[in-house]
Amino acid sequence: MTQQHITTTARATTISLAVVLFAVLGMLALRVHAEEASSVACTQDAKMCSDGSYVSREGPNCEFAACPGEVARPVPTLYKEQTQARKDLFEENQAERQEFRTQTKESFQEMRQENGTSAVPVFRAETKEARMEMLAEHKEERLQLMQQNREQMQTTLDERREELKAKLEKHEADTYERRAKLQEQMQQRLSSHVDKMADRMYAAIDRLKAIADKISSRMDKVDSADVDMTGAEAALADAYAQVEVARADVAYAVEIAADVLASDDPAVDKESLKEAAAVAKESIKAVHAALRDAVEAVKLAVEEVAAQADVEEEAEEDGGEDESDE
Repeated sequence: MTQQHITTTARATTISLAVVLFAVLGMLALRVHAEEASSVACTQDAKMCSDGSYVSREGPNCEFAACPGEVARPVPTLYKEQTQARKDLFEENQAERQEFRTQTKESFQEMRQENGTSAVPVFRAETKEARMEMLAEHKEERLQLMQQNREQMQTTLDERREELKAKLEKHEADTYERRAKLQEQMQQRLSSHVDKMADRMYAAIDRLKAIADKISSRMDKVDSADVDMTGAEAALADAYAQVEVARADVAYAVEIAADVLASDDPAVDKESLKEAAAVAKESIKAVHAALRDAVEAVKLAVEEVAAQADVEEEAEEDGGEDESDE
């Protein structure tokens, strides 16, 4: 009886080891199958980036890689990958448990045919132990996957945060550079406008000064003993004085323009430049008015001389006629 019991126990142990071996081999086979199924062959199309380079599809979702210089958006992609990994692990564990149940059922039937019901308690105890080991292994795999996912997500979020920070800093630097460039361009346009305005004003003053010189030359040729140039000389002197005032006003406008160009905000100080330019324009108009008065005074003096000459000529003619009558 004892020898028979030992033999039965040995057979039950052998069967249990065979069951465990089959379970382990089955789990390895399922894992290999899952790894093969996870490797997806992506299509060979490519996407052209803004710099002219190309990127291809990659990863389990066959998404295009990020272009050079572009900030990728890894968080949604990583979340999809982690969700798929959890799903794959769950299905793999389900398949292992189903395979374990199938193999256990087959082994139990074989054991009962060979040994009867005497080895059932030992078989059940060994089967329960193997099942608990398998479940503990599954739980450990899930915990490891959860920890791995958390670490990957945290790393990805940190990288994303750093990328966004770098992008923000670059955007601020670019904005500052564009603002400085625009300000420089505005100063250049304003400087060019001021130079042209000053050149036109100085040219107008020079032309009016030349006209005054011509008027003065004509007046010098007129015999002052015969023509009273007092009014014309006063008007011409006023014109020369207005020329100097106009030059001073234009120089002051140019000085204001230099201050505006050196300002941090030329747009705010531009009103003072407009006022100075308006004063310079009025001064030039005053020169023109003084020259017009001088010309009118010369004409009036000449006309008076001519009228006096006509009167004297008529008087002489009347005197000659009287003498001939006598």
